[in-house]
Amino acid sequence: MSTLIEKVDRGDIKGELSNEQVDSIKEMFAFSDHNELDKPRIDIRRTYKNKDEEQLIATFEVFQYSSNNQLENIYVGHLSFTLVKKSIFKWEVVDVKTISTMKKQL
Repeated sequence: MSTLIEKVDRGDIKGELSNEQVDSIKEMFAFSDHNELDKPRIDIRRTYKNKDEEQLIATFEVFQYSSNNQLENIYVGHLSFTLVKKSIFKWEVVDVKTISTMKKQL
């Protein structure tokens, strides 16, 4: 999943996701760009799995430090990914939802 997210950030996505799904991912990176922050750190966790379906939550975090290296702000956003199994080793993303947009937490 992290590879897919990185491909969207680089603009290398070719038909694997709908435009709406790509836009949901791009919004997380656009927040950092528009606010002149570092790229988000991404943590992916599985929240549900059965034989043919998985749901993952991707947490996007940006830590902003002051000039004296003190933590000044934390920004966090979440996306939900639903995947279905297509073959023994192949999963397909069927849905990407914004759970929460990037927001200041501190």
